[in-house]
Amino acid sequence: MYQIVMDYIEKNQTELIENVKKLVAIDSTNPGQFEKEAALELQTILKQAGISFETYEPFEKRVSVLAAMGSVQTEGGLLFNGHLDVVPPGDLSQWQSDPFKPEIRNGRLYGRGSTDMKGGVAAFAFAMKAVKESQINLKKPIYLHAVADEECGGRVGTVLLMQNNMIPKVDMAITGESSTFNGEMAVVRTCAGIATIVIKSWGKPAHASKPHEGINAVMNMARVIVAIQDHFQIPKTQMDPLLPAPTFAVGTQIKGGIKMNIIPEYCEALMDLRTNPGMTQESIESQLRDIIEKVKSVYPEVNAEAQCSMWDNPTLLSEDSFAVKKGKEAIEKAVGYAPVCKMRSGATDARFINDLLPCLVAYGPGDALIGNIHGYNESVGIQDLVNWAKAYANLILGVCGETESM
Repeated sequence: MYQIVMDYIEKNQTELIENVKKLVAIDSTNPGQFEKEAALELQTILKQAGISFETYEPFEKRVSVLAAMGSVQTEGGLLFNGHLDVVPPGDLSQWQSDPFKPEIRNGRLYGRGSTDMKGGVAAFAFAMKAVKESQINLKKPIYLHAVADEECGGRVGTVLLMQNNMIPKVDMAITGESSTFNGEMAVVRTCAGIATIVIKSWGKPAHASKPHEGINAVMNMARVIVAIQDHFQIPKTQMDPLLPAPTFAVGTQIKGGIKMNIIPEYCEALMDLRTNPGMTQESIESQLRDIIEKVKSVYPEVNAEAQCSMWDNPTLLSEDSFAVKKGKEAIEKAVGYAPVCKMRSGATDARFINDLLPCLVAYGPGDALIGNIHGYNESVGIQDLVNWAKAYANLILGVCGETESM
């Protein structure tokens, strides 16, 4: 049955590529146009494939598409998780072609979201269609969640689905984020957690010609973030060789002041923190309080605090877990070589799903090394799309099985 499905994908790959192009052509930037139009295009693709779906729109234009393909059983099975939003394209003059007019050059499809991750979403849907068109009856169901908001924290997409008990109780899940490395397909089973720290500084307004009468919140913020940069300590433990080490970046965003000739009364800065198991929100906030207190001991006018506004857990699946084994088997059937597990940076919605069930962190088309994820001239390989569609179809068959013929 595997070969029948892979032959279907090979023969009909043009349809897959056209579906990717249709999705990439839609501006679904977050923040910006958001996901609604891309969700409508995906619904058209699913309708044409004969796959049932529903939509979830908790806020205007914030749409997730939830598709399913039935089976004899109603529990277990497989969940495909991907996202429809993309990051803004940035300076358009830096693109060799319009980011929302996809072009194929030298075997690669260029456009914003081609790798991250409309290529993966299209490959999910095409793999489901290939299984359906091959007339294979599954023992267990297959689900596709093409969600909103992954690029801005996932709170309007996967997190809301979890909070509303809309994640099915499957045997395993995957996020279709890019996990090809210089042309070699791989499995990503770990990712660091992610936390956002908000640093606030308060001062006293005054006329800028009389700075001694005010307290400059921006200047004091500068003292605080330099102190954090110099003295903040993160654990050096390594729980798994493929788990990215914790990192921090302070001052990734900063805003303060309301007018050039007013001493600023308030300033706010953000700190990005990537976490490993064992790190806690309480210990991080305690360390930051200690650093700020030391700054105050030198500059008594400093009035600042640092608090965690978001804390998402790291993900760590073992090499011999069911999800990793099945993921590897599906790739090997598709391309003929045994894949390895690799490390990649960045977080995916797997960090949420793994609180409920095993979910591969990244398992999909797009080259993590040459695909320019979030950069100019983002692209995905045509053959990479085809190979991953085959792997997804194989994964459906491997996890969901085939009913016995009567």
